Formats: sequence, C-alpha cells, structure tokens
Amino acid sequence: MGMNQISLFEAKVANGNGEQSLSRDVYRLGRRFDFYRMLSFYFTTVGFYFSSMVTNQIKYWGSYLDSLRYIDSNLSAIFREMSDFLRLNLSTWCLDTCTT
Repeated sequence: MGMNQISLFEAKVANGNGEQSLSRDVYRLGRRFDFYRMLSFYFTTVGFYFSSMVTNQIKYWGSYLDSLRYIDSNLSAIFREMSDFLRLNLSTWCLDTCTT
C-alpha cells in the first residue's frame, strides 16, 4: 500500500464528511442529540479537520512570532552596540578636532 493510496483514501473520507456536514440530516440529528453525543459526532466529522487546521495554524504562527522575537532581540542589541560605538567615535572626533 503506497502513500498515494493512503492520500486518496483520506481525500475520499474528507469529501464524504464535507458532503455529510452540508446535508439536512446533520441538522436533524443535531437537534436530537444530547451534549456528549453531539461532541462525539462533531469530532468524528468536521471537528477533526477544524481542530487539525487550528493546531497547524497555531504551530505556524507560534514559530513565526518566535522568529520575530529572536530577530527583534538581536537587532536591538546590535543597534545598541552601534549607537554606543558611534557615540564614542563622535565624542573622540569632537575632542580631537576641538583641541587642535
């Protein structure tokens, strides 16, 4: 069994869940289910895909924000060092030119 067959099976199941969630039968079932059956029904149909999407988005945005935080901390340290360097060089230049 290859990865292509597994991918086709996943696509078939996802299409079936999509069609099922758009039907009126789901609405009728949902009105008659108790809370726990409704949660079970949700997470075996469209809830699985929604939860997977949210998890992947959180991982993506979390790594993106971590990289921004890392870049920001490094840039602020670099700019601080550059400003100290320029301030020292400017003060020594002023002292050298003003004294001669």
